[in-house]
Amino acid sequence: MRPWVVLGLIGALVVLGPAAPAGAAGPRQQPAAAPGRAAAQAAPAPVAETRALQQLLADSGFYAGSIDGRRNKETAAAVTRAKEVLGLSPDAPDRTLAARLRALLAVPGPPRQFCRVLEMEATAYTSQDPGSGLYTKRGHVLRRGLAAVDPGLIRLGTRLYVEGYGYAVADDVGRAIKGKRIDLAFMDRRAALAFGRKKVKVYILDLLRD
Repeated sequence: MRPWVVLGLIGALVVLGPAAPAGAAGPRQQPAAAPGRAAAQAAPAPVAETRALQQLLADSGFYAGSIDGRRNKETAAAVTRAKEVLGLSPDAPDRTLAARLRALLAVPGPPRQFCRVLEMEATAYTSQDPGSGLYTKRGHVLRRGLAAVDPGLIRLGTRLYVEGYGYAVADDVGRAIKGKRIDLAFMDRRAALAFGRKKVKVYILDLLRD
């Protein structure tokens, strides 16, 4: 064999490298990431977002349910109602609604638009009080932002603003709550006792449709 032929064969072997033994595995490849997995890990937790929105809806009197982070029918109904009252389009994103609710809560005092105002005697109660239950008449866990009223004067489910208390939902009843009496729910007994009994203005913010 001629010398230049031998040199050519040696060069080809250097370029290609030694052949892999039979049955040997090739280079290990990393498994491909699941589609959308990276985006899902980077996105905020939907439960946390829903819980924050529920809290804003509750603080502004649109939502009487539990702050549990679940996007249930009651939460969806509160979102729809809040968008309608605040003049937002039905397809407005949650972040737009949340911004409007925060702006609403940042304004001290009652809202400028209301249906009527009542002079009422207000008291305070908690679920720890003797004779009080854990749930309201409408079946919600008793918490701040819910109020017991006389349904003959204020329909259950009505959105309210109570002077010295804030936004509330008429959600409960009581044997002693007749006429122009309103009982405001608190989370702990100390806060309820500090509120005491007083004359307040109660603003009826919306009237429910039949």
